[in-house]
Amino acid sequence: METQFASGIADGATGDGYEVGVEAGREATSDLNGATADFCQVFCTVDFDYSDVLAGIRSVIGGEPALIGCAGTGPFTDVRSVESGVALAVVSSEAMTFQTGIGTGLSEGMHRALRDARKDLSDTDDTYPYRSALVLYDSLNSDGEELAHRVRRKLGARVPFAGGAASDTYRLESTPVFCGDRVENNAVVVATIDSEHQSFVFGNHGHEAISEPLEVTEANGRQLVELDGRPALKVWREAVQPYAREMFDIELDAVTDDHQTMLRMMGVFEFGIDQGESYKMRACIESNPDAGTMSSLVNIPEGTHVQVMRGTVDSQIDSARTAAQTANEISDGQYSGAFIYDCACRHVILDDEFDTAVDAMRSELTKPFVGFETYGEMNMNFGQTSGFHNSTTVINLFPK
Repeated sequence: METQFASGIADGATGDGYEVGVEAGREATSDLNGATADFCQVFCTVDFDYSDVLAGIRSVIGGEPALIGCAGTGPFTDVRSVESGVALAVVSSEAMTFQTGIGTGLSEGMHRALRDARKDLSDTDDTYPYRSALVLYDSLNSDGEELAHRVRRKLGARVPFAGGAASDTYRLESTPVFCGDRVENNAVVVATIDSEHQSFVFGNHGHEAISEPLEVTEANGRQLVELDGRPALKVWREAVQPYAREMFDIELDAVTDDHQTMLRMMGVFEFGIDQGESYKMRACIESNPDAGTMSSLVNIPEGTHVQVMRGTVDSQIDSARTAAQTANEISDGQYSGAFIYDCACRHVILDDEFDTAVDAMRSELTKPFVGFETYGEMNMNFGQTSGFHNSTTVINLFPK
């Protein structure tokens, strides 16, 4: 039997996590044509008790399917998106097997957390020629760049993986992940998929450089202190101000204490690290006008050269469409569905046009999909040396 991939989504109108889980689960399983689910991935907004949501889903799909998921902003499917609610996908297949593992204590020891997540995952054998993986993690307690490198070492260079950082609608308070019936903060969850067919992963962003390269001359963890020997926030503002005035009629000096406006400006004008053919995006989420510093979602080490980038609504919609179109092309349409990890910073840029960007992906992808807005995306393919991104749409096409 060909692999079946079905999505389900439910909004949070009732405020009841169990019922929302039931509704999303029923919508997905109704499209499995009577088949039993083998795997489920779920994304849930912060408005519900996560354990209640998982219990509702389990009441529909049963206790046997492997399940992973996380807290997520703006969940969406091939049908619609919701600001508050649950989106999930279920997979039924005789051509692949699924394993899951979870590790806790990320902030105390990334190596140990990944070791614990890996210990329940058996090695590959000759039964299935292809292995891929999905990775979800608590972004408030881990550095995504380092985690991506460590996942690669744990899984092996020949295992491509995709995934994202759990998110909590910009509250920056709690971003747990789910594995089975467990809900854990400060944790990472890994799912491996052994399959008869190859999976495909592709990512794309819609930013362009608006500054010359700038050297990070002082940094403290995720905090950017100086660029080219000057306060980082001052350098960023000087590069951004003409565009902020043109695009939004905003004077940055007048809004430095307005967190929501600054959050949007830092989403529109991020930093990019030149990778040759493209840029690796790095988003900042906080600024301190008194200290002149900016705080990134991930460490940007001293000595790194960055450029200030610009993203527009049109470019974000086009990049989402291109990501879906390219993913569809490289797979030659040979996939059963898609998991999409899209950056919450893109949601900030798109604002009311968010659904337009999702519609752009719907116009190109021919199979069901589910996704959410992350605090960082993972996309590690064969031969890549860096797999963590911001403001990027990462699409994982699931094997047939």
